[in-house]
Amino acid sequence: MISSSHYTITKSNRNFLLTSVWISAFFIALGIFATVIIGSKVDENERERLLIRAKNAAILIEPSDVKALSGSEADLENPTYQKLKDQISELKSANPDANFTYLMGLNGEKLFFFVDSESPGTEDYSAPGDVYEETLPIEVENFKKGLAFVEGPYSDKWGDWVSAYAPIIDSESRETLAIIGIDVDALYWSNKILSVRLIVGFVTLLMCAFLIVLMLYLKNSVGNIELLHKDNESLRASQEYLLETEGIVHLGRWNLNISSNELAWNDQMFSIFEVDQNSKIVPDTFWNSIHPEDLQEVKIAFNKAIAGQLDSFDILYRILISGTKSKKILSICSVRKTSRGEVFRIIGTAQDMSKFSITRT
Repeated sequence: MISSSHYTITKSNRNFLLTSVWISAFFIALGIFATVIIGSKVDENERERLLIRAKNAAILIEPSDVKALSGSEADLENPTYQKLKDQISELKSANPDANFTYLMGLNGEKLFFFVDSESPGTEDYSAPGDVYEETLPIEVENFKKGLAFVEGPYSDKWGDWVSAYAPIIDSESRETLAIIGIDVDALYWSNKILSVRLIVGFVTLLMCAFLIVLMLYLKNSVGNIELLHKDNESLRASQEYLLETEGIVHLGRWNLNISSNELAWNDQMFSIFEVDQNSKIVPDTFWNSIHPEDLQEVKIAFNKAIAGQLDSFDILYRILISGTKSKKILSICSVRKTSRGEVFRIIGTAQDMSKFSITRT
């Protein structure tokens, strides 16, 4: 005959096992869901970063230089071609994850190379006028519309890529003269996302294991509230760590509240402007840093934005560090308005462009 105490113990173990299975199943399902969602978010953020880099590069290319090219091998003797070649090579050097950077034009329904970053005679070099035979209809459509975009992963004869493109547009005719492209190896791209997903999965397993161990402990140590509180804090830290695995856009970001005249910076802004992290940031912190020769132009752009005349704008200007050191900054800005069209906020990015020996005219 089975004693009641033995039955109680067996039932307790069965309930504990069943609860452990349900908790494990729940967190495994949650982990799978989290890896998909966070992986997608990282991919989205990385695409945004790559597109911003392409747009920044396009701003630094003079449309008149593109017009000076013929898109043929005759360009090899053209000084403007060499100037653009240097710029495209600098762009690749400034983006360590980029395998190729290039400038392309459109002839009929095929893209062709104006300039690429590779040295003549190398395996991957494309001469001026070389046709890109793998041209896709969407690339032709976006070229004609003057749209910046990211595509991939896709394959061509050079390999597998994720690429960002930004148009170079004639300010007078509004015609797209060329697109600037940045190629990132698709394997590098997918490995970056995979690494985040593996971290999320690992953290999920840790959380699952932690909960089971916690249940074992509580099963044998009911009433230890202080230890339970510490374990819950550890669980909360694990959950926060899970959220922190999202990719971060490595650009300076700022937020100007028009009504309260309050300015907020992220950590990268302090680094770019070389301001102490503990300093209080006010609009004058920004205005007092701008080079006197560029101050009027920047103020005009902001005044137009505040007046509601702009929905977005970008501006290249210099800042002074400690009154002597100079940096070239590119800001891409977005103007936020109420339903009545009143501007209440301007947000934007800031990127140090000092590495480029190029000026805008």
